[in-house]
Amino acid sequence: MRLAQVKTDEKSTEITAIPEVLGLVALKGAIVTIDAMGCQYKIADQIVKGGGDYVFSLKGNQETLHDDVEEYLKDVDFKRPDADITVEITHDVDHGRIERRSHAVTGNVAWLVERHPAWKSIKIPHCAAGALLSMCRCSGLHPFPQCCFASC
Repeated sequence: MRLAQVKTDEKSTEITAIPEVLGLVALKGAIVTIDAMGCQYKIADQIVKGGGDYVFSLKGNQETLHDDVEEYLKDVDFKRPDADITVEITHDVDHGRIERRSHAVTGNVAWLVERHPAWKSIKIPHCAAGALLSMCRCSGLHPFPQCCFASC
């Protein structure tokens, strides 16, 4: 399903097109998911200003933000997590794979906003999902990929 589409200039990237597309769709009450390429604080602010929430994948393009979230959550004890961390472990057998996913989520983001003041929307208190940082580790037949996310 396509909600909106814009033609970009030949030498442009999706980062310049995302704000334009967001301006074409109703954001109120929506949860916008964007891969790491679109993980930009101005895009996050636009989504929140429009009444939406977001979940962004964190990777190297927001290196220090990614590193801070990963460092904070990397040593989570999934059997006895700290009081401010919620964990969930799931198992899935599908497409010839056996996967075990360990998720850690925290609403403790004040320190993160202090270190990354441009990311002020991470701390928006009225967001439906709360202010979250999350990390998942998937294990199976392949090495552990680790994913970090930021949302409001």
